Amino acid sequence: MKNIYLIVGLLFISTMGKAQLQNMDFEQWHLPVQDTGFIMSNRPLEWDWTSGVNTWEDTHFYNPPVTEAQNNQYALQLSVWYNHTKDAAIQTATIDYRPARLTGFYKYTDNIVYGQMEEANINDTAMVAVYLTTVQPWPLVIDTVGMGWVHLSHAEGYTAFEVDITYTSDVEPHFITVLLDPSLVNRHDGRYYSAQPGPTASFFTIDNLMLEGEAVLSTDDINSNSISLYPNPAVDIITITLKEKSDIYIYNLTGGLVESFNAQATHNLDVTNYAKGIYIIKSNDETLRFVKE
Repeated sequence: MKNIYLIVGLLFISTMGKAQLQNMDFEQWHLPVQDTGFIMSNRPLEWDWTSGVNTWEDTHFYNPPVTEAQNNQYALQLSVWYNHTKDAAIQTATIDYRPARLTGFYKYTDNIVYGQMEEANINDTAMVAVYLTTVQPWPLVIDTVGMGWVHLSHAEGYTAFEVDITYTSDVEPHFITVLLDPSLVNRHDGRYYSAQPGPTASFFTIDNLMLEGEAVLSTDDINSNSISLYPNPAVDIITITLKEKSDIYIYNLTGGLVESFNAQATHNLDVTNYAKGIYIIKSNDETLRFVKE
């Protein structure tokens, strides 16, 4: 499982002492609007390149800055090259409050990718994810206290989006991570997708991100008693209790849908084959977290 713990762990040393999220309008660039040949060595300040698996500082992004911005001069464009390279962007910074949501604008075009035989030609989806974490530096212990994500579909012109953040703890976060992911390629373990015969596809253009509001509700206010589960942590079976029959969605910490089903008021969920880690259960507008050991 592509775990946000791994992503934040790689960035922990470089983000110590860093100010809160910067260059959210993508106006600041290394070598702005400069094509150095096959490799476009432009990259936005404060944003790191990630493939969804590996994250590297000072690595070029394939696309130069977009000059048709939603506002001001530049916007960020991400894409995927076959199944080999995906330009995703990530930034981690310190934070001292609990934002309620992340907003921004996006365009998303040429978003057709190819999978296995049963998924030969499908509509790709982009994803914007936000994670709020606390960190104990030594020994390194990272806990996610808030998160949110949204999957975005085709949009020819700039379209507003927002990511609502759900908190699973009343603990104040130390760090915030924003992930901008243009494609299903390399997003889910065990799923193959490729931008063929493109070879470049899923052009995801983002501009003018902004954190809004401040969440002041406690965990008890966010998650009512209409859904509960036990045991937590779990090894094999989790019993989910609902007020009534409902649709259940299980997500991992990168926003990937692991499983969905319609559950009776009491449902036994077999998590034996789940990878170890933290998962999110959503039912209607309510959210709970459980740990698979």
